[in-house]
Amino acid sequence: MRLIAIDNHSGFIWFDTLDQIIGDDMTPAMACRHYDDMLANREGPLDYEEHGIGYRPASNEAAYFVYEATDDFPPVEDGQDQRMIDAVERDCKLIAIVTVCETDDGRTH
Repeated sequence: MRLIAIDNHSGFIWFDTLDQIIGDDMTPAMACRHYDDMLANREGPLDYEEHGIGYRPASNEAAYFVYEATDDFPPVEDGQDQRMIDAVERDCKLIAIVTVCETDDGRTH
């Protein structure tokens, strides 16, 4: 399964799993955690919670809109290109909204 995530804060594409081997059993929340671990400088224990497509995060909430893309969808070359972002939102299937919350002493939000 190919996943593409758009960051709630910036509106930019955060990742595209096209060139990664993630396996069909990887959930949207697991993919977000994986790419945050690789790309972000987040500190402390975090909880990644998967919500249905009807969930609307607050504008200041750390969240990703995760889409399923077909294998023939063009590769994301520039995550800030508005035409590419529009194409993801138009041509890919929104499958989850994933929120990221800091945890205290291992307890979730």
